[in-house]
Amino acid sequence: MDTVISISNLNKHFKGKPALNDISLSISRGETVALIGASGSGKSTLLRHIAGLLTTDKSGQKASGCDLPACCVSVLGQTIQEDGQLAKKVRQHRARVGFIFQQFNLVNRMSVLNNVVLGALARVPGWRGALNWFPKSEQLVAMRALQRVGMDSFASQRASTLSGGQQQRVAIARALVQGAEVLLADEPVASLDPESSRRVLDTLTKVSKQDQKTVVISLHQVEYARQYCTRVIALKKGRVVFDGPTADLTLELLNELYGSESLNVHGLTPDASEPNTIKSSNEMAKAV
Repeated sequence: MDTVISISNLNKHFKGKPALNDISLSISRGETVALIGASGSGKSTLLRHIAGLLTTDKSGQKASGCDLPACCVSVLGQTIQEDGQLAKKVRQHRARVGFIFQQFNLVNRMSVLNNVVLGALARVPGWRGALNWFPKSEQLVAMRALQRVGMDSFASQRASTLSGGQQQRVAIARALVQGAEVLLADEPVASLDPESSRRVLDTLTKVSKQDQKTVVISLHQVEYARQYCTRVIALKKGRVVFDGPTADLTLELLNELYGSESLNVHGLTPDASEPNTIKSSNEMAKAV
């Protein structure tokens, strides 16, 4: 299969403390991958390295008395960073990577349509973007993206009037307008109720299947990973402790990997046998 994301020897320390330890993996085109793990396990840090929003440790830095090997992160065949240095054309590469944040990152005072058309900034002259003057062709692209996520009827509303789940779907539409071939979603449903969570995840997986886009989603809830993702990468203390098909991630394996943490961190109950069992939003919030 066509490799879209490639990571080798990724190490990251913050103030001398390890955040990611020797991460090496590859993700293929069209895969929908869940990143799971407790808070602080390195999920968000890993996504930010893939997007080129953080730089890795340099090979000359030391950890536990050992030299770190040089790291390379590439996306869609282009180097994003190598040995702690961002590629010179990283901004151009980022245009092909959509990053969906937990807090939506919409401009509240702007309309839904204007928020979505901002995804076209890389394709229009700078002065047009600064004045928010986008050609009709780009506005039509934005409307089609809103239709795909079921938000076209809200195009003229201010973003601030939307619910959290609606704002997240608008953020997905913006990434579609951007033309992103890879979508990285950092805890996109952490603050949403179960119904809104399902609609957002339905949207992401539908886009992945229809457009063969690669989607990587960090999640706390294993039920969601089982239902929506074909592959799971589990992190613990900055290390990959499982990487395989979702079907192989059983409750027994979770207990083996995380011990008593697995019931609290991932929202599972001791007798959870159905992957679609969803806990209440309050219970999920406690797991974050």
